[in-house]
Amino acid sequence: MSESAANIPEIVRWLSDKSSNEVLNYNGYKINGTLYTTKGKDDVRSTQNSGVYLVADTPQVASARDKRIIRDEMSFYGVITEIWELDYEKFRFQIFKCDWVYNGRGVLVDELGFTLANLNKKGHFNDTFVLGKCVGKIFYIEDPTNPQWVMAPSKKSTPRKSKKATSNKTTGSASTTISTTLKMKKSKNHEEE
Repeated sequence: MSESAANIPEIVRWLSDKSSNEVLNYNGYKINGTLYTTKGKDDVRSTQNSGVYLVADTPQVASARDKRIIRDEMSFYGVITEIWELDYEKFRFQIFKCDWVYNGRGVLVDELGFTLANLNKKGHFNDTFVLGKCVGKIFYIEDPTNPQWVMAPSKKSTPRKSKKATSNKTTGSASTTISTTLKMKKSKNHEEE
């Protein structure tokens, strides 16, 4: 083994070499006691478990005049369309494929301070996948004054990523590019706690 290969952490080797050729596809999954379901399952039920949000530390332009790049927290709102479980023999992790709301025109704060999202204004098409443990679950409430918009939690009520979640060595980081030759298996629900 070369000296550079000896410095590669074991988890990176497993991620690059030991994945199963089959990816399980679920319409519901329980993670840390929270049930998440796909939008397709929500559409035929009276409950809603497909709404998710993510708070990310992202680079942004300071202002229209000041083109400096600054880092700031940004909230993303979306709906789960698919739930996948990736199996690496020694560990498994779940990824959600989501329809994300375009932050530029699909998210606003009304005069009362409520965050509103228009789930029809989709965006972030190159970043549709997210680790299941990195999102929070939200319940969208239709805005009574404008049915195209739904109320979402404000940034103040959005939980931050915990250090435990960001340093969890077993979850790693998934690439958004996944081979289309993977075999998909359908299943109903799965629980992980």
